[in-house]
Order: sequence, then C-alpha cells, then structure tokens
Amino acid sequence: PAILATVYLLGTSHISKSSCEDVQQLITHLRPNVLFLELCPQRLSLLMPPLLPKQHTNENGNEKEPGLMESVRLIQESNAGMNKVSALSAA
Repeated sequence: PAILATVYLLGTSHISKSSCEDVQQLITHLRPNVLFLELCPQRLSLLMPPLLPKQHTNENGNEKEPGLMESVRLIQESNAGMNKVSALSAA
C-alpha cells in the first residue's frame, strides 16, 4: 500500500538569524515526524569541530557517544548565545 506524506520545503539563508527563526516557527507549528537538513560540505565543516567532545564516559567508566539531546546541550554550552534550533542542526 502507498504511504502518503506531506513535505514542506523551506529555503533558508546560511547563518541567518531570520532563517533560523523561520525554521523554528515551522517546526513549532507543524511538529514534523522527520526533519531533513541539507548543508554544503564547507558549511557542515564549520559546524563540526570543536563543538562536541568526541566521546563521554558512562557510569561504568566506559566511553560512549552522547545522545542527541545531550549533544544539543553540550553544543549550546560550548557556544554562548546559540539557540536550540541551531544547536540541533549542528548535532
């Protein structure tokens, strides 16, 4: 059986406060099940190091990757003034 889906495509300007606000409003209003983010390799590399430590240790002392929400929290802590939507995009 065919599965129907509604797709919203929002064009944005890289590193634009108003574009970030547009994305935040769209997500808040629509509450999508899935979100896709397209970035060119140059822009993506700007978001990666040193935003996150590569690994964390769990309660047993074993190294593990942080979960998504932990990654967002760490990114916001490392980048003063970054809002949650931008941190989520970076995660």
